[in-house]
Amino acid sequence: MSIICEYKPNGVIVWHSGVITEKDLIKANKDLYSHKYDEGLQFQLLDLSEVVEFDVSHEAMRRLADMDRNAKKEKIQFACVVAPTADIVAKSTLWEIISREDDFENKIVHNIEEAILWFESKRIYMNLCKDGLV
Repeated sequence: MSIICEYKPNGVIVWHSGVITEKDLIKANKDLYSHKYDEGLQFQLLDLSEVVEFDVSHEAMRRLADMDRNAKKEKIQFACVVAPTADIVAKSTLWEIISREDDFENKIVHNIEEAILWFESKRIYMNLCKDGLV
């Protein structure tokens, strides 16, 4: 398992790779909500494109969605999941439906380019640093 959080002043990019378990996801979610963001937490980009096994139950996806929905928000937050496989899309859809609130807008896409375009449509701009992407 590898989950790397790349913190920005206004959000976080979470890079996932290898085998991901529900324990890993819940810990990462707790970490990103406990981090102090200079401009407040406005976005989460969750890239699962390098995941080889997604060992996460539907119950864990519900728990993650509840964490996102119930987190204290200073302003609207946007979250986007890059989900390249049918299994990850299916499990992420449950999260997407449950976590959606007036102040938490989310989307599932198939690649990082789609995610960046979606964020830009929300006036959220970021630099990607993992693996030399900038």
